[in-house]
Amino acid sequence: KTEKLLQKYGVIGEIPFRPPYGRFDLNTIKVMKKLNKQMIIWNASTKDFKANSKQQILNRLYRKVKPGCIIVMHDAGKYIESEIDRSFTIEALKEALPKLKKDGYNFLTINEMLIEN
Repeated sequence: KTEKLLQKYGVIGEIPFRPPYGRFDLNTIKVMKKLNKQMIIWNASTKDFKANSKQQILNRLYRKVKPGCIIVMHDAGKYIESEIDRSFTIEALKEALPKLKKDGYNFLTINEMLIEN
């Protein structure tokens, strides 16, 4: 249902599935296979959802980032309609993205990563 809704509002192409909280079991895998869907799991979490500061997020990010990693961060917050304040995440990204680019990293969407590999 979510995929159909996203496509209705203009999302084009395959929409991979990220299980909530990264939790899945054999049934999840069976359903994904039946639906011919690709399931994506991250391998680097900043745990921004429970960070008390921008610096906490940055420390976790810089410790975990490496070429090819998939970083999970959360985009809800005061910058969109939500009760959750993600301003630390926004501020961390404003600092991290230019630094990581300077360090030679580039950024791809999941779909772009899937096409390249």
